[in-house]
Amino acid sequence: MAGQEFDLVVIGTGPGGYVAAIRAAQLGMSVAVVERENLGGICLNWGCIPTKALLRSAEVYHLAKTSSEYGLTIKDIEIDIDAIVKRSRGIAKQLNSGVGHLLKKNKIEVLNGHGRLLGKGRIAIEVDGTAIMEVNAKHIILATGARARDLPGMEVEARAAAALGFTGKGSIHPKQIPALNAIFAPDPEAVAYARRVVDAFAAADSGLVVLDNKLIEKPVLRTMHRTLRIAERIAATQ
Repeated sequence: MAGQEFDLVVIGTGPGGYVAAIRAAQLGMSVAVVERENLGGICLNWGCIPTKALLRSAEVYHLAKTSSEYGLTIKDIEIDIDAIVKRSRGIAKQLNSGVGHLLKKNKIEVLNGHGRLLGKGRIAIEVDGTAIMEVNAKHIILATGARARDLPGMEVEARAAAALGFTGKGSIHPKQIPALNAIFAPDPEAVAYARRVVDAFAAADSGLVVLDNKLIEKPVLRTMHRTLRIAERIAATQ
């Protein structure tokens, strides 16, 4: 089942992986990347980029609501959550296609599947747990990112959030502006993501914030921001 040979194989095509692959190709190496989901990784498809698109919509809504402060009058402002999500997903899709174009332009082969190290310079490409091919590489870069951890004792809350569609990838395409707006994040990227989501839905006038079954008025968001910043600093040292 031995297959092609490359100077470099990069496993993972997030911002670290695809940039390294492109630079190596520009320096004359034969390069392949292995990706089991979407080119661009979590940041581009489900994290940094789409959350900022959601935040921008919330910002525009907030500006429209406070337009009188700028000498303008805007009436009957409504939120079309489906249109907001469509714009966010469209931006992510466009950038995802852009990564594919850059890889093709630099003659980098894309291997779709899960990469598994078999030994020195040997990588199996698997789909649904079955190896479909094997490649050899002089050099291998692991750019697989990280995986979020479950927080002990919060399994019930996590299941409730999942039922509402407001957890993980579900939070990027919500069906409605949620009343539940307290996010517990286990790693630095998730903490940063949580703060952007809190910002977005606060600007969108989501109303009260539910935290530990208590109703908290929106001024308490300032405390939440400070807490998230502290948590981010702590997470960065772990």
